[in-house]
Amino acid sequence: MHRVLYIQEILHQIFRHFLPDSYVAALAPSCRGPFDLPDEYCRSNILSLALTCRAFRDPALDMLWWAMDDLTPLFALLQGFRTEEEESGKKIKVIHGSISPKETEVLTSYARRIKLFHFYHHHDIPFTTFLQVIQACNCTYILPSLRYLLCESSLPEIFFLRSPCLRELKVWFTNNDQPLHHFHNLLASLPQVAPQLVGLSLTCELSEEDLESISCFQNLRNLCLDNSGQWESLTTPLDLNTDFIKKLWSSSSRSLSRIELYGDIELVLDAIAHPPLTFPMVEVVNFVPTRELIVSQLSKFFRSTMFPDLQTLELDYCEALEEESSVEEWQELIKSIVHSPMSAKLRSLKLCSTELPTGLALTDIPEIFTLNLESFETDILEELDLVDIKFMGAAWPCLTDLTLSAELNCDLLHAVGRQFTRLRNLCVHFEPENLPKIDDMPVAIVHPLQRFRIGYTSHTSKPLSDPSKVALFLDRIFPSVKTWSFPNRQALASGLKLKALLKLTVEYFVVSVLITNMHRALNIQEILHQIFQNFLPDSYVDALSYASHGPFDLPDEYGQSTILNLALTCRAFKDSALDALWWAMDDLTPLLALLKGFKVIEDGSGTKIKVIRGTVSASERDTLAAYSRRIKLFHFYHHHDIPFTSLMQVLQATNRPYILPSLRYLLCEVDAPELLSFLSPTLREVKAYFKQADRPAKHFRSLVGSLPLSAPHIMGLSFHYDMSQECLESVSMLSDLKQLYLNNSPAQGSSGSNTIFLSPKIFKGLPTSTLSRLSVHGDVKITNKIPAALPAFSALKEIDLRPSSIKNAEQLTSLFRMAAFPNVTLLKICNYDFAEPTFKRENWQELVRSLVQATPNLQSLKLRCHGLQTGLLLEDVPEILTLPLLSLEESILDVVTVADISSMATAWPKLRHLYLGSRLGPEVLSAISLHFTALQHLDILYDVTTFPELDTVPILSSPVSCFQLRVNPS
Repeated sequence: MHRVLYIQEILHQIFRHFLPDSYVAALAPSCRGPFDLPDEYCRSNILSLALTCRAFRDPALDMLWWAMDDLTPLFALLQGFRTEEEESGKKIKVIHGSISPKETEVLTSYARRIKLFHFYHHHDIPFTTFLQVIQACNCTYILPSLRYLLCESSLPEIFFLRSPCLRELKVWFTNNDQPLHHFHNLLASLPQVAPQLVGLSLTCELSEEDLESISCFQNLRNLCLDNSGQWESLTTPLDLNTDFIKKLWSSSSRSLSRIELYGDIELVLDAIAHPPLTFPMVEVVNFVPTRELIVSQLSKFFRSTMFPDLQTLELDYCEALEEESSVEEWQELIKSIVHSPMSAKLRSLKLCSTELPTGLALTDIPEIFTLNLESFETDILEELDLVDIKFMGAAWPCLTDLTLSAELNCDLLHAVGRQFTRLRNLCVHFEPENLPKIDDMPVAIVHPLQRFRIGYTSHTSKPLSDPSKVALFLDRIFPSVKTWSFPNRQALASGLKLKALLKLTVEYFVVSVLITNMHRALNIQEILHQIFQNFLPDSYVDALSYASHGPFDLPDEYGQSTILNLALTCRAFKDSALDALWWAMDDLTPLLALLKGFKVIEDGSGTKIKVIRGTVSASERDTLAAYSRRIKLFHFYHHHDIPFTSLMQVLQATNRPYILPSLRYLLCEVDAPELLSFLSPTLREVKAYFKQADRPAKHFRSLVGSLPLSAPHIMGLSFHYDMSQECLESVSMLSDLKQLYLNNSPAQGSSGSNTIFLSPKIFKGLPTSTLSRLSVHGDVKITNKIPAALPAFSALKEIDLRPSSIKNAEQLTSLFRMAAFPNVTLLKICNYDFAEPTFKRENWQELVRSLVQATPNLQSLKLRCHGLQTGLLLEDVPEILTLPLLSLEESILDVVTVADISSMATAWPKLRHLYLGSRLGPEVLSAISLHFTALQHLDILYDVTTFPELDTVPILSSPVSCFQLRVNPS
């Protein structure tokens, strides 16, 4: 077992995952519901962990005993524990005899494991049994380490559940028959017994004495009082007077962070406190009384208190029927909230009253716009118009939750979707009258709304005339909604029909009901992206490979129609399928066709061109931006009859310097001025392959010159065109470059190309820590200047040199003197145009020495210079034998002898590939078979002038699987 599993803290964290989620939920400050213990299956798993090994025993037992709802397992550890039957037939659990010190020690050790106890019914353990255990243990607490106590019963035994470690007490009594004096006694003793209590949640009939006890806690953080009138005997309200607020401020003002008041509670404030009582740590205030009150009482409360750190405020109360509040009183309440220090951090506001008409308009309380709200709920506003929605959207741009009782029509609901672009939860009273035509309905490409609750006003009774049309309208405004709610019973039938349609509607397309039962994994966008990529052709991958310089093919008509059908299947598939459909493009016509002003016209010469008439609206700009972001690869291989001015119109309308903001791969076969508009900061790879000589590459050269600033994170470049020295210098400025392929070759039909020079300045600029592959072909020369400090390309693995302008070994030697390549494993040097007028052996010796010194870890070497008689022997370049080669292709050695083969085999025992350019006789061929025991691929030029006798040829075993034999034509 790994030693990390001997750490108890880690095991506690691991085993905690075997507990149900209700543990966490029941301990949340806002939760006042029931608590569930682990089921039998969960407990058996934890018990199995405890029995696995000694290291797991204590942490697993801690989890098993962490939460309990019955003390019977604890008392059963005592030998005298029995279950007896009284005369009345009731079974009780008692302890016979005395409790030994050993039993006391065992019982205490297990009692300390219990951190949470749920006291919700009578366990048939009489009070005397508790007292016996208390006396035997010589302590006053049954559970000395108890931290969380949840109570649903007020029985005498509750008094024994106190603990100095208690941190949270939650009480909710639902039985009207049980006396509450046991609970009152418990609460009165807690300030002295558990002074570190931080959470208090009480749902029961409370008294003034309880308030006195509550005000004595010094470290209280969460206070929830629910004096709900759910019992018939409860007639007296709980008065929160000035004395209680002052005492609470005196004891817990520095720790209290959450105050929740519910039920039959009445504010009784003598006068406004001067100075106001400040609660600096309070973040949440919820006041939901069931007793009728007037707005002026709330205003007095907020004038008497200050909550500078308040973030959530909920006021939901019943207004006194006989004392209807005036508009001025509502204005005074809003001012008392806004003008207090708490307005600076207030993010969530709920302000609800009865359904009585308030006569209040949003213009009557303009101070509310100074708040920076993210959640707003109210029913005090009777009417709203487009101006109100606009002001709300401007004041609260980050609003995510909105609940309004005012009736909204189609125009207002559309305005809500347009103004609140971050809204995720919406509840409004919607009146679907005068719906627009389908063609006039707005289209929201993206809106984050997830939950939409549609309410109906009280006077609405007629069912919806056309639920499908309503569904289409709502789906176009909020296309991402996952939860729809219809709370009003009057419209239940049409509401359910509308709900069913909304689940199936995707613009104009409605799918079958079966699609709603698909596996939930298909709602994960990353999985869908991977699945839909399989509908794309393999050329996508081939075109992005480093070695590919061939054509690129888009999906055919059948493939595109398949992906389009996926986008129309259901809303979950829509975005992922459209991403795959638009991922690679070779024409901007589908993108620009999204604009209403896009036209195809004929110019003066009769050529058809594509232009944009008129201005581009804001909605068109958003649509264009949404779809342009889907394009990740663009293949620019012909002219699309889109003039440069049309692209400039789009750039000016979108107010950005590039057409495709998320473009990652750019493949070019045509040089045109439009190329510059395809630059993007997300660009990662550029490939250029120009075939036509009648079009100069000046525009592409300008694009290359802009790469260091416009696309600094380029990782791959592949250029096959007539380059310039300035382009090479721009390439050397890219700091994240990983793969570089340069082929400075003239296009077809061209007379020649410009020679570019690899100088120390170029090598100094290239990224030494990221560049992994380097290929240089064509009209390239290497300068003879040697830098003072050699850059070391630590990430470079492969070098491929095929320079047509280098005519001798001395020029090649300069390359390996300008830089070090310590980790290069593959080196290819091919030149079939060497033209040394006089052979100099020392030049080739110097080339091999510099090559070995610059690439000490080389495993594959290809050095082929055909058409040149070097007269070079292996003994002239012994340094090559120091390389750890696995593959060798050479044509510089004029003669290879049997002794040379033996030396090579000794130096390279694991050689798998061998190509020799010199003519070999049968003796050398036999030596190769004899010495290279790991050889798999052999390519030689065989001398057939003499053949040995067949009987003299040895029979050898060789692993060669590929044998290529070249014969001298003479």
